[in-house]
Amino acid sequence: MSNLSDKQRALLFSAEVGEDVLEIDLHGLSEHEALRELDLFLDRAFALREPYVRIVHGSGTGRLREVIQEHLSKHDFIEVSVSASPPLGSGVTVGVMRVVGKV
Repeated sequence: MSNLSDKQRALLFSAEVGEDVLEIDLHGLSEHEALRELDLFLDRAFALREPYVRIVHGSGTGRLREVIQEHLSKHDFIEVSVSASPPLGSGVTVGVMRVVGKV
């Protein structure tokens, strides 16, 4: 996380600890189902101009986390995403949404 701006760090922290964060729970879904639901979720978050999102994928084998984080790294609506810090830990990824008009 060392290459993040102070603003990105602050937004990621808010995504981790905030109570009013738009969140989706994907654990238990197949990779295909999870990515489909994730894209619908990100479309909604972008339309609502949410500053950040929280994605629950569970820890398990780590495969779903890998697939989701890879997808987020290439997604037009996501500026940056990282695994959450404890206590949320590896079962949650948080992301900062791109500002409208900067896609």
